[in-house]
Amino acid sequence: MAERKKLPPIKSRDLSYIAQLRGIDSKHQSSFRIRERAVEAAGSGVETPVAAGPAQTLPAKARQKREPAGAEKEAARAPSPPGAIMSEPGKLVALKIYFGVAPELVARATPWAERARTTPQRIALAALKEIRPALLAKLPDVRQEEISHARMPRNGLVVNTTWSIDAGLHEQLRLELDPEGFNNLSVMLSRWVREEFARGLDAYLARAGY
Repeated sequence: MAERKKLPPIKSRDLSYIAQLRGIDSKHQSSFRIRERAVEAAGSGVETPVAAGPAQTLPAKARQKREPAGAEKEAARAPSPPGAIMSEPGKLVALKIYFGVAPELVARATPWAERARTTPQRIALAALKEIRPALLAKLPDVRQEEISHARMPRNGLVVNTTWSIDAGLHEQLRLELDPEGFNNLSVMLSRWVREEFARGLDAYLARAGY
């Protein structure tokens, strides 16, 4: 049997090697202590922090807030009843107003326009601006039978403007004046404004002495 070789005596301590061993031992001890604390916390019912991971399922109350109930979903998908007015609160719709002014009213406005160094159209627009609030207030009560079907003058002074009205009022007027979409709502309302404006311009000119 071979004789064991004798190891040389250790003369000095390898401090770097000892430091490595201590570091490994401290890491193992730290890992063991972390696991030990986690086991103790689980046994005591205390919640421990969890590292960030995949998205967790929301609680039932949070899901109810984010997702509407089944009945509400069905109500949102259900079609609106015929004739219902669909509009967003505060939403405005542009309404084009276009009509010709009666020649006799233009003749009365012309001397005033010459004196004021302007045009009869400027006089007409000033009168429309004055009576516009009253016309807008009457719009909800406009009925089909009030619309005049007389043709507008092809030549002469023409008033062309755009009003912004509530979307709900626009839909109400459409259902009253053009329910099936055969008429042009802008044309229908322009005819109504033309008749109202004629009376307003007459009073406007009379008040100015023309």
